[in-house]
Amino acid sequence: MSSLAAAYRSPTSPNGWAGSNSLSDYNVFATRMNALFAALQANRKTSADDVAEVIYDAATDATGRLRYFVGEDVGNLIRAKREMSDEDLVAFMKAWLLPKS
Repeated sequence: MSSLAAAYRSPTSPNGWAGSNSLSDYNVFATRMNALFAALQANRKTSADDVAEVIYDAATDATGRLRYFVGEDVGNLIRAKREMSDEDLVAFMKAWLLPKS
């Protein structure tokens, strides 16, 4: 396994890419992403039962529908994608995901 592949094993492990010296240029970004995902997980409103119900509905739906969304957790992102121009969406995602300078 290459050192790069080994570094990607687990983003949160001590040997994962968030703490990898070989990828130190990404440490600020990785730390912010880990914090963002931890906050999303801590504040999630969707349960495993909610997900299972939507998966069942998708598997048994004969309409040919391709997209199913579960819960309010992704509501702002989905609304942004539907309502914003591509340029505004990119700016929104950068503001949400990239480290503040």
